[in-house]
Amino acid sequence: MARTTHQPARASNSEKPPPRASKPAAIQPSREANGTAQASAITAATATSTRPMRKRWALPAESMLQASAMPQPCHAGGAGEIGAEAFHTGGVIRVGTAGWDYPDWQGVVYPRPKPKGFDPLAYLARYFDTVEINSTFYGPAKAAVARGWVDRIAPNPDFRFTAKLWRRFTHERTTAWTGEDVRVAREAFDVLHEAGRLGAVLLQFPWSFRHGEDSREWLSDLFAAFAHLPLVLEVRHASWASGDVLEWLSAAGVGLVNVDQPLFARSLGPSAHATSAVGYVRLHGRNYKEWWRKDAGRDERYDYLYTPDELASWVDRLRDLSTRTREVYAVTNNHRLGKAPANAEMIEAMLTGEKVPGPPTLFERYARELAPFVVPEDRG
Repeated sequence: MARTTHQPARASNSEKPPPRASKPAAIQPSREANGTAQASAITAATATSTRPMRKRWALPAESMLQASAMPQPCHAGGAGEIGAEAFHTGGVIRVGTAGWDYPDWQGVVYPRPKPKGFDPLAYLARYFDTVEINSTFYGPAKAAVARGWVDRIAPNPDFRFTAKLWRRFTHERTTAWTGEDVRVAREAFDVLHEAGRLGAVLLQFPWSFRHGEDSREWLSDLFAAFAHLPLVLEVRHASWASGDVLEWLSAAGVGLVNVDQPLFARSLGPSAHATSAVGYVRLHGRNYKEWWRKDAGRDERYDYLYTPDELASWVDRLRDLSTRTREVYAVTNNHRLGKAPANAEMIEAMLTGEKVPGPPTLFERYARELAPFVVPEDRG
């Protein structure tokens, strides 16, 4: 089982690459220093504690480390933003990975040899409170499959899925989608939603999807077709960076995904936007060398391990988002060789100010990086 963090109130990559931004990293030096300081504080607190390691879901809500100024905040009062006064108690923060079925996770995230009857999804749900479903991007899932997902994470009452919308709606836009497309796409989402296990449906668009009248019309139709579900929109092109877009999304009740990605001249930078009751962050890594290489595969593009210094400002953004939403999802998509769960563990520890339990094989692989944040604990 896992732990949910409660905070106190307060496309296609095959396109021609754009010019790289002159300052690719948006992490400020003051926050970079804080990541290292947090790691030291967590290690010291754990070393001096006489308490036994508590179960993850019972870890304290408050961070022992005071959140300081956001490096790139988008606070209440900005156009289209939801203010802290909308949610007095503070939102839940769920941290997890994008997907769970990767061959290169065997022996890195998951034990090898696998025990009899081993279930990777159930295993992750013992350490994290969310997983983003990738398979629904490639094709709609059947209701029976979704019911199976619900059963597999049943021991963790705090667990919620997020799921990508089928690429027919986001990447295959040369012809209009149909009512039948919507029906089959909704089938699995409706099961998760009715079971109380759906946190958000992710509408992920490629960098080539630019802001304009046609794009807004396409999105408005999608928002209407899936209006009964919690929706979050991921766009990556800087043409979407305007207060008018935030106001429009807020009126529609659709969350805007805050992304960390390799920054180029017309890429969206880090943010902490809240345009609905659901806050959402996706961390893709910063592999500039491979991100736009024409023949780079998925594994190469997402092969990146964040340092504590690079994560520190995102931890602050998550805290800020939790004051302006009911729930926040932080999803690590840098999946190559288990780097996504490694960084998710680090984020959880930085949020709580305490070491958190983690898969022993993952700790063994990244012992130096995880030692300040994780205590290996076999929950298989």
